[in-house]
Amino acid sequence: MAVWTFRSSSPGKAPSRVRLLWNFDDGEQSSPKLSIRYDDVYAPGYTERDYVLQRTVSSLPFSCDSAINYRFTTEGTKIALYKVGAE
Repeated sequence: MAVWTFRSSSPGKAPSRVRLLWNFDDGEQSSPKLSIRYDDVYAPGYTERDYVLQRTVSSLPFSCDSAINYRFTTEGTKIALYKVGAE
């Protein structure tokens, strides 16, 4: 199953936060692969980056402290994605 969400941001503007959760059905053992695809430069044209994000299991109630978080940073005109969450 593929579900795509489009978000955009401009240089100097803070991007929105997105929380993605997968609720398991009874007997379900794994979630689908979660990936992110983005243009990694604030310049004309398109330079695509595609990453498969690490998943983690957390019981309810959900806590961001137990999740893996990712953050985009700007390095000159380049956009980088870093993992900053719990393992």
